[in-house]
Amino acid sequence: MDMEKCSWEFNESVAKDFDNHVSASVPGYEWFHDYIVRLAEFYIEDDDAILDIGCSTGTLLRDIKCKLPNRDFYMYGVDKSEAMIDIAKSNVKDFKSNFFTGDILEFFNMTDPSAELSFITIVLTLQFLSYEDRLKVLKTCRSRLKDRGVVVVVEKIIQEDGHMQKMFDEIYQEMKFENGLSKDSLFNKTLSLRGKMKPLNSLENEELFYKSGFDYIPFMQIGCFKGWILRK
Repeated sequence: MDMEKCSWEFNESVAKDFDNHVSASVPGYEWFHDYIVRLAEFYIEDDDAILDIGCSTGTLLRDIKCKLPNRDFYMYGVDKSEAMIDIAKSNVKDFKSNFFTGDILEFFNMTDPSAELSFITIVLTLQFLSYEDRLKVLKTCRSRLKDRGVVVVVEKIIQEDGHMQKMFDEIYQEMKFENGLSKDSLFNKTLSLRGKMKPLNSLENEELFYKSGFDYIPFMQIGCFKGWILRK
């Protein structure tokens, strides 16, 4: 097997089709994307700042601003992929925003620790970090939140029960095939993400939130994907 053909990363070619790809490969993605946009309306006020960690193409920030056109707030986006950030800048070019290419902990180190955020989103991102870095990121998010601000987290999760895990995996793969993703592309992506994506089970995620000082409320679960609202 030519392992070079199994390379899958967040490069320019992936970035260009990322929004279509994630909609086809993550069950309920459009639903929980829209739900997060609607949640934002309850937390963002004039003169606030918000942050999307792992912002990819910036569509979540764009859609939040489009939902709240009459509120004056600032948006930050962070992603390790320069190709993603280039598209994100284009998507929100008409709004007050700033983007950082690199690690979220680097971003926090470069910004004023007294600058508070009212709404932080971390969608399908923590699963790519080590457990220690997840803890650091969440603790820093908590320290940067204004009173009554929230962090919204969505993660791929694994099941504690082996039978349930197998069932969810089979349904998930079947769904992706039906959405037009090829077996070769899925296989290549699986190999490329081996050792990079390390999902936790639901209880492990919630223990992580607790260690970070958060109360949490689950707001969705669709198969092997789950979302929480984290509060101080």
